[in-house]
Amino acid sequence: MKFDRKKSERQARERKAVLDALTPAENAETLAGHLQTIPAYLLAAVIRHEVDIRTLISAELSNRGLNEAADWVGFDIAGTQHKMRASVYAGTYRG
Repeated sequence: MKFDRKKSERQARERKAVLDALTPAENAETLAGHLQTIPAYLLAAVIRHEVDIRTLISAELSNRGLNEAADWVGFDIAGTQHKMRASVYAGTYRG
């Protein structure tokens, strides 16, 4: 599937409009609702710094073909962007 920049930008604007319409309390409640579905052992591992949440989330976005703005860019582009980001987080990036 080919990357459609206009569609991606439109989707980003739509997501931002939905979030902007929420009050800070509603935004926090929405986020808390999503966190409730994460297993407790994973939350605890993140708190203990045993799991790098940024790397975990980056890998999941890559698996969905999304960039860091959650816009569809395709699996190849997303994979490349997220592999580079993971190496930056690990301190092994040699760009």
